[in-house]
Amino acid sequence: MSIVFTPGDTPVARHDPSRRLLVFGVHFLADGPVSPPGRWALVRDLRLLESLARRGDIAHRRGDPFGRRQTVLCLTQILFLIWEDALHSPCGPVDTALDDISGAIRQDPSRRWTVTELAARASLSRAQFTRRFTAHTGMPPGRYLVHARITRATELLVETTMSVTQVAAALGYSDVAYFSRQYKWITGRTPGNRESHIQSR
Repeated sequence: MSIVFTPGDTPVARHDPSRRLLVFGVHFLADGPVSPPGRWALVRDLRLLESLARRGDIAHRRGDPFGRRQTVLCLTQILFLIWEDALHSPCGPVDTALDDISGAIRQDPSRRWTVTELAARASLSRAQFTRRFTAHTGMPPGRYLVHARITRATELLVETTMSVTQVAAALGYSDVAYFSRQYKWITGRTPGNRESHIQSR
């Protein structure tokens, strides 16, 4: 559950101690009203919410101009997620399955996912799955997987000392040149330019 509090709120809540609870909060100033109708929403894409919160926190701690800008962008996207799920009716079983599938791809982009396997997870035919997945995420399954891999590659290049060859291998690429072409196609940069990765984050 995601809740947007405003100054003067005095929230009270109860929790079952036998169930695991993770709480995080973000304090920010806004130019105008930002609370969604009802003040809360059940955000469907928890992996994206967690990733945005983590990236925003890291960027804020970095403290440089790019970090401050990234913090604002991450917070804005979190608010968009809350608003979107507050305004739209609960999703059906297929949409829930597509949320889970897209999250699984982002979580494990090195896996050799196939459309046949993913369609079976959603209980759809290959054609139905491709059509529904594209409408749901804005990309066909193959392109979504490439984007997930390149996003993870950027994280590894920035946050670790892994070489381009090691990152390519970790993400399932046996051909480093092919990985480099895909990386440049998605990001507009070559994977070997670490300085540009850091500045763009």
